[in-house]
Amino acid sequence: MKSIAQITAFVLITSQITSITSEKSINGYNKERKWYELDIDLTTFTIKSDEVISMKNTEVLAKESKFVKGFYFELNKNIEYLPTKIHEKFPNLVAYDGSNLALKEIKYQNFEKLEELQYLTLKDLTKLKNLTLRSNQLNYIDEELFKNLASLMHLDLDKNQINFLPKGIFKNMPELQEISLSDNKLQELDGDSFGKNKKLETIWLDGNDLKILSATMFDDLDKLKVVYLKGNDCVDSNFCANSDCSLKFSDMKTRIKDFCKLTEMKEVQ
Repeated sequence: MKSIAQITAFVLITSQITSITSEKSINGYNKERKWYELDIDLTTFTIKSDEVISMKNTEVLAKESKFVKGFYFELNKNIEYLPTKIHEKFPNLVAYDGSNLALKEIKYQNFEKLEELQYLTLKDLTKLKNLTLRSNQLNYIDEELFKNLASLMHLDLDKNQINFLPKGIFKNMPELQEISLSDNKLQELDGDSFGKNKKLETIWLDGNDLKILSATMFDDLDKLKVVYLKGNDCVDSNFCANSDCSLKFSDMKTRIKDFCKLTEMKEVQ
């Protein structure tokens, strides 16, 4: 994660935006806001509590501003989709708070090219079923990011820079069926990483730097069908008999010993 000290100085802007040109644009205004998570004041574009986004591909009605460093929804329960092309309006966003909305889905286009983003939270989105944050620059995920995503079924974090997952990061996703962490920089996984996700059927871990897997990691996942592991340090050269290097759960007990250093670890430091 970039150091807060790398945030460049900025000029505070207090301009009110009042008009909407079409049904696919949304209103908001700039104001100074204290981001306690970063311990800094940021010029923040705020979506008002009475604004509605019920359509996909809605854009923010605002002029491009390099000085806006935060994006925030003001106690808004009328947002079903996040606005797109945020990077075109606010290329230097440092903080994004999309919590406590009525989101139906989140896709990587909502966050693409936000290369300065340091803080992102999406907690308490209890109706959300699909979350896609692929192809970003995420290198760390705060344990509060996924708090209370009770309906989430599909989570895609492909093609980021994630090198560590906090213990229990997925524990508030009881309906999760598929998780994809392909093409990140993970080296180790806690033995209980998916222990609370009893409905998991597919896990994508290919293209990481995994050197260690817990011998008991998948023991309680009765619905698990396949784990993808191609391109990891712990995968033996003789393991990949098929093109996608998938490991059927029925083979897990016998084959895992052939390609990974095992540990009975309870927690990865």
